[in-house]
Amino acid sequence: MNRNADRDMDLKNAFGPTPDQCRDAVLRAVGTYKEDAPMKKRYPAALAIALLLALLAGAAYAIADYYSVKDAVAHGTPSKEFESHIVPLGETVHSGSLSITLGDAVFDGSRLAFTLTAAADKDAEPYFICPTATARCNGRELKVDWWPIEERGEVWTDGWGDLYPYLNRETPRQDTFILDGDVYDSVVDGPVEWTYTLAIYKPNWPYVDFGSAEDSLTDEELRQKYQDAIGQRQIGVAYGHSVINFANLLPVPEGMEPQAWPAVSRADRLTACGAFTLTDTITFSFTTDLPKSKTISPKNTFSTPDFDLTVDSLTISFMQVDFAFTAVYKEPIAHEYDIDDIYSPLAPDGTPMEFRSGGIWMEEDHRTVHFTGSVQYISDEPLTSITFHLDERFMTDKEKAKDEQYTFTVEVR
Repeated sequence: MNRNADRDMDLKNAFGPTPDQCRDAVLRAVGTYKEDAPMKKRYPAALAIALLLALLAGAAYAIADYYSVKDAVAHGTPSKEFESHIVPLGETVHSGSLSITLGDAVFDGSRLAFTLTAAADKDAEPYFICPTATARCNGRELKVDWWPIEERGEVWTDGWGDLYPYLNRETPRQDTFILDGDVYDSVVDGPVEWTYTLAIYKPNWPYVDFGSAEDSLTDEELRQKYQDAIGQRQIGVAYGHSVINFANLLPVPEGMEPQAWPAVSRADRLTACGAFTLTDTITFSFTTDLPKSKTISPKNTFSTPDFDLTVDSLTISFMQVDFAFTAVYKEPIAHEYDIDDIYSPLAPDGTPMEFRSGGIWMEEDHRTVHFTGSVQYISDEPLTSITFHLDERFMTDKEKAKDEQYTFTVEVR
């Protein structure tokens, strides 16, 4: 370890229109969705880990035990193979009034999951935490898509970042998180080296808590509220932890071209205006070996009343099943947003596997549609066949989802 010294206000205009020819319908972790949460926008085998621990004065409330992937990912029932690939990290770092513990991790060759526990003193002032994570294999940097699973997990997720501890806490507490990353590059030639870095920024301006005001104000009213706070050199905070809108509405610094400002990172914006100062950087480094997974290309074709479907590939690891289909519809589809057919696999006992993510895109003929998906499957029972069904959780036509004509089974050899 190296130590070195919401609602988005621009939601309506921040993103350009989605290209008609492609839709990435990412359907995240339905089982962990919380209805009342504000809508905002994945380590096992041999481990070489080097961690140097520096204890700062005023160390925070200690973390006695760590959150494990056995609970966070496997829900308390890990398979024997899953357990054999768990890497215990169990290292705590103290920075000012914060304590941060990396618990353990598991890597199946494409998905990385690791746990983090954070704690702070009762009167600790919130810091801005800016996380970055990298993966390298034989000197080649890998593309990893990181995303938070639990509510407020974005504080610790690469490319996100937010305040911790949260404003207006009444008692000392510790919070547990599970972070997930999907490796999109092929990893076939050796171990993977990981780094997880937390840049910690202390505030120079006082916080002003807007609470959940973002839910009731118009964009213009909210914009004015943030601009007033900036004018008074105050940090506007939403939901007790979010500074997204505050950073988005900061003025362009003197001497910078306005067209260059949108590309400036959130952390750089917050320091450029003087609201925060970088006080600490913590980097964890470790290496994981490459577990085996199985990919098959069955090319089975199944006919349904609406389309003919070909199973292009199945990739099975000790932690998940990834699948890819191609469907050719009998009638043209006006737009891929009209597609309501979302498949997911059933476990051997007939229950749906835990859905992780999925995508849909349509070719220019308006009849050929490609489906991809990823589900979690952790069990000592080997998969000899996989049954796919239309998943009513993601469909408007619930009756169609119950129609057995759309259900099919693929043998796994």
